[in-house]
Amino acid sequence: MRKIYKLFFLSLLLLLILVVLEKTYSFLLAHNKNIKVSYVTSEKINAEVLILGNCVPYTTISPKILKEKTNLKTYNLAEHNADFAENYLSLYLYLKNNKAPQIALLYVSPETFDDQYNSFSSYRFSTFSEDSIVSEVLKTQNPAYYRWTKIPFMKYAYYNNQFTFNALQGAKHYFENRHIPYLTDGFNPHFNTGTIINSGFNESYIRNQDFTWSGRKEKYLRLLIQLAKKNKIHLIFYESPLYTKLLKYQSNRKAILERTRKIATAHAIEYLVFDTMAVSASKSNFISTNTMNYQSSKKFSELLSKYIKLEAKDR
Repeated sequence: MRKIYKLFFLSLLLLLILVVLEKTYSFLLAHNKNIKVSYVTSEKINAEVLILGNCVPYTTISPKILKEKTNLKTYNLAEHNADFAENYLSLYLYLKNNKAPQIALLYVSPETFDDQYNSFSSYRFSTFSEDSIVSEVLKTQNPAYYRWTKIPFMKYAYYNNQFTFNALQGAKHYFENRHIPYLTDGFNPHFNTGTIINSGFNESYIRNQDFTWSGRKEKYLRLLIQLAKKNKIHLIFYESPLYTKLLKYQSNRKAILERTRKIATAHAIEYLVFDTMAVSASKSNFISTNTMNYQSSKKFSELLSKYIKLEAKDR
């Protein structure tokens, strides 16, 4: 009997430790201003233009240039390797603490519909797993991880390598009373000006890349469209320049673009595709097939600002 009591109290103690750890991590991660979703849910951004998407806009669209050219406050909410489900949750969480932007630019390309290229990073939303919308997306996108979130602290232990340093950094930001992140406007440009470095990605194109349309990714794109409409956000789809010589290896590119345009047209969304710009001709302007270096991205940001300025005038 004594052993049973001992086991019971040890289990209770372990449970208490896990609960305390979870609360501590949640508090510290929420105060880490370098985590975008933590930053936008704890500080007032209230951008007039919001950038959404994966690593392409994250590294190629400069809010500073857009602000200079349009006089509209801009924030880059894009994340590395993010898919439409992440874009949807990022916008949802942003709107819980900020005014809706006038305009939201969403990066949409053939790759963004293919499960090979962008994925859902569950750990980015662990701190918000108790939110019903976030919880439902986690359940759909990563059911194995979702089950662990029901056990105290396991939502952090599951991806421990993603959290411990960030929690310590959150503690630093809390004690420093910090309110501004390292990337103040969310933009993280590539400053190197060399040639294409992502050789594995290029090889897949050389084998003639057929993009596979993911119904699940389309689902979250449509949810994002609904969220934008509900909040009266003027949503614009766009694809930035990519290295022209590799376009011929995208076998079904035209078909995927046409399918995307049908979705855009059905919702009165403009789809801007910049695949004929002069910058696309030179390999030296890119660090990967569809990611421009800093100098080229500056030029593209300047061009994009002209479209945004025109759209803003019509609002």
